[in-house]
Amino acid sequence: IYGWTGGADKILRDGEFPGVIGGTAKVDAARNEKEGLQLALFSGDDQRKVSVQIGGFKSDNGTAFPAENITAAPIGYVTPTAPAYWSEYITYKMPDPLLNYLHEFDVEKEKFQPVWVDFSLPKDQAPGIYKGKIDFSSDGNTLVSIPVELTVHKFELPDRMTFQAVVSSGEFYHGLYEQSGKVREEFNQFMF
Repeated sequence: IYGWTGGADKILRDGEFPGVIGGTAKVDAARNEKEGLQLALFSGDDQRKVSVQIGGFKSDNGTAFPAENITAAPIGYVTPTAPAYWSEYITYKMPDPLLNYLHEFDVEKEKFQPVWVDFSLPKDQAPGIYKGKIDFSSDGNTLVSIPVELTVHKFELPDRMTFQAVVSSGEFYHGLYEQSGKVREEFNQFMF
């Protein structure tokens, strides 16, 4: 079986799947944007030397989405060190590296194996819904064929950000900013 979800979810090998099981995988993007989609395979048996084939994506009026602008890479797992605080994920291997150098990968029995699919949209891509498929095969046999819909919106993102952005997940303390009250105050005004 397979499931799909966006790029923000973490797909644990042994956990509950965070997305949709089966059906048509869907991804939305603006022109001049790169957007990710995760497809996850799950099998009752070990699957060896699995490869990915990306089918032609076309809109209803026949406009093609360039095949060279779609890439796929299996996602690897790492064992993180235990943090200084409690975490529900402390016993899990965490999905992290994109293994884009692998042309074949294994799907371990009864474990999720996600694949990251990137869509790089040209600035001049015609808006619309592009339908295609992503096939997974082993030894020349198709294991699963996943229908995918890419919605290209009418607007285009700029080449680079034109505004400053500060991202923080809470209070930030660093020795450099603790040296004097004036520096700390300036830093806090900038951050908050």
